[in-house]
Amino acid sequence: MYPFYQILAIKERMGTMQNVRIYARVSTAEQKKKDISIPVQLEACRRYCAEHDYNVLGTYIDNGYSASSIKKRKEFQRMIEEVRRDEYILFTRLDRFSRNILDANKIVETLDQKNVSIVSIFEDDINTSTADGRFMFNLRVSLSQREIEKDSERILDVMAAKLAKGEVLTGRLPVGYKIKNKKPVIDESKAEMVKDIFKTYIDTGNWGLTARIISAKYDTYVSDTKVKWTIKNRRYIGEFRGISNYFPKIIDEATFFEANNISKNKYIKHSRNDVTYLFSGLLRCEMCGRRMASSHRKNKPNSNYYICSSRKTGKTVQHFAKSERKIEATLLNEFEGLLNDKILELEKAERKQSKKSDNTSRINNLKAKMKRIKYLYVDGFMDENEFRARYKDMENELIQLEINKNEDVMQKKEHYQYLIDSNALTLYKSFSREQKAIFWRTIIDHIVVHKDGNLDIFIR
Repeated sequence: MYPFYQILAIKERMGTMQNVRIYARVSTAEQKKKDISIPVQLEACRRYCAEHDYNVLGTYIDNGYSASSIKKRKEFQRMIEEVRRDEYILFTRLDRFSRNILDANKIVETLDQKNVSIVSIFEDDINTSTADGRFMFNLRVSLSQREIEKDSERILDVMAAKLAKGEVLTGRLPVGYKIKNKKPVIDESKAEMVKDIFKTYIDTGNWGLTARIISAKYDTYVSDTKVKWTIKNRRYIGEFRGISNYFPKIIDEATFFEANNISKNKYIKHSRNDVTYLFSGLLRCEMCGRRMASSHRKNKPNSNYYICSSRKTGKTVQHFAKSERKIEATLLNEFEGLLNDKILELEKAERKQSKKSDNTSRINNLKAKMKRIKYLYVDGFMDENEFRARYKDMENELIQLEINKNEDVMQKKEHYQYLIDSNALTLYKSFSREQKAIFWRTIIDHIVVHKDGNLDIFIR
């Protein structure tokens, strides 16, 4: 027990002690530097508090965050919210606190309302409780921000130079590519799997099923997410950061856009009860145009049906359901006629396409123009936003010019004629439900379902 006079002395001393809060920060890039590690910063601040008889009310640590912005630093924001009137905020150096002049001054204005001062213990001239300290604070933060901006400019210059020369920016490349002489080249040992992912997904229309097929075929684990990322990765058609032919193409544009069109509009649905729906994603409601949702009646086999999404979500009661069995029966009954009509349509399109003029000259001019604006961007005569927008427009035009539509039409004609000649419907009877779903997906683009039961069937 303390004597009474000692207790009074302790209370008097505590009443005059300065309350402080300690802040420490290190970025991801700085985490391996021992001289500015979090433990080193905290030890220095605590020693300073002990020497100056300060009372520490809280310690706040942002580990792995940059000083360029305060928005992502949760502990920093918590400290600013919790600090009370007349307290001090301590840190080792100003660059631990902020390196953005706008952010820093906003914070100081907020702290001024509480009469809170900030103190940099290793920089004697940084103390916002004095006029000189406030001046030095603004000067140092301005210099720190300029340093960040100059570093960013240097990095962007290096990246622009690498892009112009077709060199890789990092050592990590998508599956199917490797680095040779600082440039991306096709890794033949893995490119075949990439092609298979696209082909399998186009055939199945399902991320998970594609992943399982590829995993089994190549004896390696491929996740649903990996399949989805591969299908959407424009590097496989050569594009990177708005620059075409930066990567050598593994996938042609027609295949890439076909796969991505499927990912946006169609998928084979499996319910929780492992029910496969033959036409999920293919049906559209006549009345509202929305995709029809799939469902089934419990404890009743072969009861799959499709209902307008609007009705299922309770938005309207004016819509209707359609039995899967009836849709399948209609398709089987009209199968040969639908394909013959499509073949005639393709032949008409083929004749029309053959009359169009040769695009070789236009393609060459467009490529030369794309090359010129690339140089303008690298040399600083065009800003990045304008470059990306103009380059993207020209690239899309080039893709349309380069796709050989005649060849695509011919392949489709041969495919549909083969289905007719081979009597595919006989084989269809032996298919599993999953195989049937894939079969219809390779033929049908979409089906419009009318309230009177009629179907408008659109072949791919």
